[in-house]
Amino acid sequence: MPPLDLDLQRSASLPAFPSSRLIPRLCERAETRHKLIDTLPPPPPCGCRDLLTLNSWTTFVTDCHLASQASRFCKPACMDQIFLQADALGKRQERILAEEDKAASAATTVATRAAGHKGQAAKAPVRAVRDQERMLSRGEFQIALVLVGIAKYILPGQLTDVSEAVERLLGVDILSRLGDLVTCDPDVFRRCYCYPETTCIVLRRHEAALHAIFEYIASFQVAGGAGGMGGAGETDAKVFKSKSKVPTITLKEWLAALRYLEIIDIDLSERDALRCFSWSRMAVEDYQSVRGNYKNTVLPFEGFLEALCRVSAQKAMPTEREIGEIEIGEIESSQGGDVGAHLYDLKHTDVETYEARLKERRRPWCGEVQHDFPRAVEGVISIFLTAVHRRADKATERVLKRLPPFKRLHAEGLGSA
Repeated sequence: MPPLDLDLQRSASLPAFPSSRLIPRLCERAETRHKLIDTLPPPPPCGCRDLLTLNSWTTFVTDCHLASQASRFCKPACMDQIFLQADALGKRQERILAEEDKAASAATTVATRAAGHKGQAAKAPVRAVRDQERMLSRGEFQIALVLVGIAKYILPGQLTDVSEAVERLLGVDILSRLGDLVTCDPDVFRRCYCYPETTCIVLRRHEAALHAIFEYIASFQVAGGAGGMGGAGETDAKVFKSKSKVPTITLKEWLAALRYLEIIDIDLSERDALRCFSWSRMAVEDYQSVRGNYKNTVLPFEGFLEALCRVSAQKAMPTEREIGEIEIGEIESSQGGDVGAHLYDLKHTDVETYEARLKERRRPWCGEVQHDFPRAVEGVISIFLTAVHRRADKATERVLKRLPPFKRLHAEGLGSA
């Protein structure tokens, strides 16, 4: 993400930004602001990562303990009003900027024709994600943060500088509540767990199966139609995806597939699955262009592999001794691997033990990763394969034809994985 993005520049002219020192402060916290959005549930109708509904905003306020009935200016109803005010301010500024862009384009066209040059009329720049009513864009979310800072510290008289109020909001109130969710560097996990040779050995071993699973998720039928995108900005992304020759996975397809395959469970919440997706995306230069927004909201095959590794860090793995306690048929073991077959059988034969083990072994986000991480990666691959094999529908039948038998990996340095 560029440190000073277009939304921030556009928002800077609003009355909500009275301090000249506010923009540098927001630039310093740009990564934190973007991570805040990436950790919140997306709007259900479209699944767009650049728009927040009132429910998402309420989740954010609750997670950070920003609302208080004892406060005159920060009651829950006040936070709802801040959401509506930021939405209104942002929409008004967008209309003004759209008119200015249109006037500038018309002036450019007139000047070009007056100079005797032929050509098409200049077009106003098109944003990839268009604002929708009762939803906050990334720029409007920034406005809302400023308004919360004002309500929390300026109006009660604790501070007089808006930049200091916003800095205390982001650097103290929010970070103290969310901690690793916004301070962890995604690159650390990549270097330590995704790129080492031992992990690559496991991924290469099951490359054919991983490609089949990836294409299955990429073409997953979401309720309401394939893709099921509802927002105007996502319509652009959908068209761009249809023209792209490289298969990709959208957030909506990812979450829907993980729900359908029951990968989302006690040990992997839906919000953790969302973070696995968001933290695996590749950086883009300009996420506001149609192409940049598309790349910023999908996972190619390499991004899918990273997301799978992040899922592996969260999922609870059975021990070799536990796997041996339940007899696993030769067919089930060859199709899905011992870990996947064991967990499936345990879930359907002894649900109490299954739930107790998952609750005991589930890990917090950015928590300590399993010592034998390559075994966990192979275990998650086997869980995916078992889930696909257990589904009897046309989509999975197409995948099953391409899946080779699961063969457990025994390699030096991987233990008994």
